Amino acid sequence: MFSHVAKSHAQYIEAMSSLPDNPVSTWSAYYQAAINKPLHPLFLTLEPYLPDSGNAIDLGCGVGHAVVWLANKGWQVDAVDGHEEALRIVASRLGEEEKSRVQLIQERLEDVRIEPATYDVVIAAFSLFFIESRDAFLNTWAEIQSGLKPGGYFLGEFLGLNDDWSDRCLVNSRSEVEGFLSKLETVHFEEVDQDGETSVGVDKHWHIFHVIARKPA
Repeated sequence: MFSHVAKSHAQYIEAMSSLPDNPVSTWSAYYQAAINKPLHPLFLTLEPYLPDSGNAIDLGCGVGHAVVWLANKGWQVDAVDGHEEALRIVASRLGEEEKSRVQLIQERLEDVRIEPATYDVVIAAFSLFFIESRDAFLNTWAEIQSGLKPGGYFLGEFLGLNDDWSDRCLVNSRSEVEGFLSKLETVHFEEVDQDGETSVGVDKHWHIFHVIARKPA
């Protein structure tokens, strides 16, 4: 289902060294804070649309809340993250039966290649805006749309122009986000533009779009 071009050892080390920085903390601190957070409510909005089982890929899976949630439902899940520490945490949260349904893949989102019409669900929760460049993002977005089966669902976030991280992450206007979704059927679209805090408790202004969209059957 998931495919990538094999790298030499030198290319692999170069790729891993260019992983994105966490804007407010170390990734280790973020993982320790995030593991105690509940599953994001957006997944509960998605749940009524899901079949009893299927194939999913989680791009930038972090500590694996969505991976565990889907694996417990009997889904096959490809869990992708560029950080080895994140994948170790995901593995530690899975029972033996669930481990048989989860493939852990250490890969940057920029390097992900997805076989067409493979997944019933593609997740990119709070991860797309860490991609290294707009061109790389557009390539990844094309992979996501191609990788969805007809009738499959995308769940993820896009960062808006007013966000405090706008100087260090990829941001998009509402019209740009709507353009990205033009070939999909929008199921849920929520724009949040307000003060809040990060997972590690740092004050932050969030401008973010929470999206669920369906690929036409």
